[in-house]
Amino acid sequence: MLNLRSIAALSVLTLSLTACGDGSNSNNLSVLQTSLISGTAATANGPITNAMNATVTLKDSSGPAKTASTTVDSQGHFAFTVDQVEGFATPWMIEVSYQIGGTTYYLHSAVTFADYANGNATVNVTPLTDVVVGNILGNDPHSVFANGGFAAALTSTALTSGVQSLNTLLQPLFSGLGITSTNPDLLHQAFTVNHTGLDALIDAVHVNIDPLSKTEVITNALNGNSISGTLNAPPTTPLSTVGSASLSDQQSIASFLNSLAAIFANQPTPTSPSLLAFFDQSNFVQDGVSLSAYLQKTISNTQVTGGALAFTDIVLASTPSFATLPAGASSPYLVSFTAIQNNKPTGRYNYIIYKTSAGSWRILGNQQRAKIDLKAFEGDNNNTLCSGLQLDITDNGAFKDSSNNPLPISYATVTGLGIDSNLLFFQNGSSTSLTLANGDVSSYAGTNTKPATNCYSNVYAMDDAHIGQINLSNLPANYTVTLYNVTGTQTTILATYPVQLFAPPLTSTDLTTTIFPSAMSVSPALSTSATSGTPLTVSWTVPSANTTLITSNNLLPSNLYLSVSGTAGGGHSLTNIPLGYTQVTVTPPATTSANAGKITVGYIDSFFRNIWTSPASGF
Repeated sequence: MLNLRSIAALSVLTLSLTACGDGSNSNNLSVLQTSLISGTAATANGPITNAMNATVTLKDSSGPAKTASTTVDSQGHFAFTVDQVEGFATPWMIEVSYQIGGTTYYLHSAVTFADYANGNATVNVTPLTDVVVGNILGNDPHSVFANGGFAAALTSTALTSGVQSLNTLLQPLFSGLGITSTNPDLLHQAFTVNHTGLDALIDAVHVNIDPLSKTEVITNALNGNSISGTLNAPPTTPLSTVGSASLSDQQSIASFLNSLAAIFANQPTPTSPSLLAFFDQSNFVQDGVSLSAYLQKTISNTQVTGGALAFTDIVLASTPSFATLPAGASSPYLVSFTAIQNNKPTGRYNYIIYKTSAGSWRILGNQQRAKIDLKAFEGDNNNTLCSGLQLDITDNGAFKDSSNNPLPISYATVTGLGIDSNLLFFQNGSSTSLTLANGDVSSYAGTNTKPATNCYSNVYAMDDAHIGQINLSNLPANYTVTLYNVTGTQTTILATYPVQLFAPPLTSTDLTTTIFPSAMSVSPALSTSATSGTPLTVSWTVPSANTTLITSNNLLPSNLYLSVSGTAGGGHSLTNIPLGYTQVTVTPPATTSANAGKITVGYIDSFFRNIWTSPASGF
């Protein structure tokens, strides 16, 4: 390993380096005149700035490792001076930590002796450099940065090869984004965050790394096409550009959604003209819910109103075949996005958005007549661990016959990877959400269908062999949900909907108690609180894996679910857990002589796996 004293002997330090970008910004960091390494930190959402609580940390290869930190300016520029890295042994890893809302994210890059010896003094940090480094390491970059041991892997040859391999996957996008080089230097090429050139590529390509399964998913944000693999075996098939939208449409829709968030921040009424102007008021449907009902529910959610809503990671795709577009609609897209609510990401959601004849965007909703939500699931139910697929199928009463009479969903079948035969979900008569059956469609017996009992009520438990059928080189995985109505002897297909799984459930190797909350306590006892109608306080300890597992964000608290039953009444409640909380006060549904109760604390990870903990009874 070479350190900075070696470099000085080679007279490398006589270089005078300038800022990345076009050099015209007079507000660049003042240290740039004496900097050794400088670059730009950016994502598809724009530059990473001090307003995002950003810190750039450089770690060397010595033992114990030396570190240096610096800040970024309003354009994402950063620099390290000669004095900051005196005596540091190469290669170096760079980590940028930043926050969206209250959630911390990390991106990485690398510096070798050859970088500045050859004049490559610019080293960028973006999602593209992050996946290059991850592929070379064959591991989650954040974990490696924290633990060290990267010296042998991060060579100049490996980095050059890694950039070339990624460029091969991205090359179909280059011409449409105005990139003329067939092998742009993603690591060292100076760029400005202005939606052109290399920055346009960063806008158009979304990268997700799952440290649990070591999976990487690379998505063309202009058509929704994805390629995937593992950090040890990256994808090899280039991204498709078939049906790609223009980058200007993506940016325009992002601006449109940001404007919608600003309207919600002003706490409008459901009938506010400024709010309604964003929606197709005649044809909107979201999960079987009308516009008025949807807005009423959304506005009553304090996570959304009052400035707590944001849209990120926006991906455009073709509209689904079941959707009917209004006359005169143009440039229609299925727009998926991550919603940031109350300073934390809550999940991926879809809208169909189109342009009117007047050139204005309108939200049509997802045009589904029922709610269908599929996630990987990890559960600790009374000290029994289970892993599988969690499917929420909710009938919101949107299906009607020709006389406008309700056609309720009687049952649903699900097909896809890791499923031996059609999964059966059925209406049990006591909830709008369907329950997983203990058998396939041949076991359907109306509300008397036998439910599955080996995990949670809507979770299909899977062993390692079935989880292994979910191909890590073909994510997101596609599933098909078919909804049926049974009236007398007549069975009718109501609808068939596609649904995607963004990450596989965890195998037994990764499914450990460290990912679950622990030490849960309740005061006073649930039975006492339920019968007296007094609040109770639920406390727990955060998962011990919280700081080591997740690269794009930590394990995040999501919801606390409380149910209670008794001789006279009962019910359930769902309470959102604010970011950082390990204690929630909640009032259970009132009942008398409470004889059963259950409390579940839910977390999510960066791929929106649901991670639920339900302690043994006795609360």
